[in-house]
Amino acid sequence: MIQMDERTLKMKEAYMGLRAQGMGPREIAKQFGLSYSTVSRRLGEIAEENGVSREELLIEPWKAHDGPRTKVFEPVSKVDTEMFTRHVNAAKATINRLNDDVARNVAARTENLKKFEEERGTWK
Repeated sequence: MIQMDERTLKMKEAYMGLRAQGMGPREIAKQFGLSYSTVSRRLGEIAEENGVSREELLIEPWKAHDGPRTKVFEPVSKVDTEMFTRHVNAAKATINRLNDDVARNVAARTENLKKFEEERGTWK
């Protein structure tokens, strides 16, 4: 068995209390100057000692979003509504043309299958 260093031992002893305060495994690792993988390796023992599942201890607690920090948004440029309308109308025309093509192809396929079934009846 691998010997635990003092930081790992202190983290292990404090883990459940810190979880109750809303800290997640990554924050707890950071507080003790440990890697997340070190904390993760010890979670099985912590879970067993406290009668919970290891998966419960891995869940990061929900925290309210702090809002935007450093991101600055530029003003949005005005939309040319006439150009937008032309693009929408062109898209509608293309969609209508494609729908018509599909309908023609389905009709042709249906007609071909009908003829095939009729011919197949004469093969006997």
